[in-house]
Amino acid sequence: MRFGLCGKSDIWDLAEQLGFDYIELPLNWVASMDEPSFQTLLEESGRHRIKSERMNLLYPKTMQLFAVDGNEEQAYLEKAFKRMRLLGSSLVVFGSGKSRNIPAGMPLRQALEVLAAHTRLACGIAQDYGVRIALEPLNRGETNVLHTVTEATYFAALVDRPNLGVLADMFHMAKEQEDWDDISLAGVLAHAHIAVRNGRGYPLDAADPDTLAFCAQLKAIGYQGDLSIEGKTDDVGRDGKAALAVLRQING
Repeated sequence: MRFGLCGKSDIWDLAEQLGFDYIELPLNWVASMDEPSFQTLLEESGRHRIKSERMNLLYPKTMQLFAVDGNEEQAYLEKAFKRMRLLGSSLVVFGSGKSRNIPAGMPLRQALEVLAAHTRLACGIAQDYGVRIALEPLNRGETNVLHTVTEATYFAALVDRPNLGVLADMFHMAKEQEDWDDISLAGVLAHAHIAVRNGRGYPLDAADPDTLAFCAQLKAIGYQGDLSIEGKTDDVGRDGKAALAVLRQING
């Protein structure tokens, strides 16, 4: 298993020094850059041994999928995926809880059909750039739809696109009190995130029951993909070093 660290470019040097395999940048941030700023980011990427092989936050918070203009969305996705590939990234996480929030009063079936249409659009454009999309279940405090690995697996089956997979996130699964065994329902996971349930901190305790159970289930399904730390800390250097050691110890 390979381990990554989520954040913006200010963590790049530190993540490389600590021994992470990659960083995971926010795609909505990358896509929003003006061209000179993006060229600077490209140059920075070229100076580093590790790359932003994975990205998260497919859509910006301001792009509400139940109200967005289709031409605006398509233009955004084309730009975003093009920049992903220039940076060497081949997978993006579709969390974007605010973007996918179902409007009040909309029937669930209708909402899921709309959301599926947007997901198919994103998958189609992503396919042209050789990009995979990992659908991220989010807890109820962050969105009002697709809260569990089980629900995301059903939805991915409905969308039915070869470059769409499901992500398992320890923090969201814990918040939703989802059974760790439900990870197996997704079949081959596209990606995985980890943070502890209390405070969404870095996984710093090798004896933490959630961390042990989550990683054990990843092993049980033969997961050989990437695991990114997506959490909060006041000291990335201190906690990043400790968390990476914990993950290597548990998953070694």
